[in-house]
Amino acid sequence: MDTITREKALSTLKKILDLSYTESESQLILQSAWEHIASYPVGEHDRVYRQIKEDLLRCRPIQYITGKSYFSDFELYVAEGVLIPRPETDELADWIIRDCQSIHQPTGIWDIGTGSGCIAIALKRKIRSAVVYASDISTEALTIARYNAAKLGTEIHFFRDDILNDGPRSLPGMDIIVSNPPYILPEEINDMEAHVSGHEPHLALFVRDDDPLQFYKAIEKTARRQLKNSGILYLELHSLYAAPAQLYFEQHQWRTTLRQDMQGKARMLKCIFNNTSN
Repeated sequence: MDTITREKALSTLKKILDLSYTESESQLILQSAWEHIASYPVGEHDRVYRQIKEDLLRCRPIQYITGKSYFSDFELYVAEGVLIPRPETDELADWIIRDCQSIHQPTGIWDIGTGSGCIAIALKRKIRSAVVYASDISTEALTIARYNAAKLGTEIHFFRDDILNDGPRSLPGMDIIVSNPPYILPEEINDMEAHVSGHEPHLALFVRDDDPLQFYKAIEKTARRQLKNSGILYLELHSLYAAPAQLYFEQHQWRTTLRQDMQGKARMLKCIFNNTSN
């Protein structure tokens, strides 16, 4: 670097990170920060370092600073208009992929609330025979998702939709519907990390009323109509509301499987409609 050594720069950044992140998280962020600095000409290193330092002091996530996030086996472009993909979301996508490999090959998949497009892209890359649809209420998110899909050479049918308005009526029947919807109550904002609450899109984080199951109830209604008879619904959950979410679906004629993530938290739900009229 021009006016500051690499060691001193990383030491300074680590002191900032240690205020908000675990040791392992800090190390990963430092690695990303240095790779970002090193991607510029040497004469620019000092300027880029100082910008990263300023951003981290504002608790801006490193993924937004670099414009990069990793999901499954690929790199995504991310900005403040979309959530940063989480490991548990990767686990949800992997669950679907494994089910499809061992059970059946779906022809129609719909990702509700696609954000960066991470789930839809991961599924299309692994289940190439499927026609994949992806929707979001945010036009900014759809722009980013379309960019990611095009960059990765995945054909996905994107469209704008507010699932709380009863969902679209023109889609074909689906074999799989998947969603990681908003599930955080607005009152929980003070308990959240500043790098999340201060930078990630609230539209994708928070429910719009005082019901943490608001979006799940809307998705249940749409999935009942949109899934084929053998179709499956996969959902990511707030661990605090996993049991109520599972109970809600079971009370509405769905057979469910609740799965824990790598941290041992109940975070994923698989639902199959039990159509007793057949």
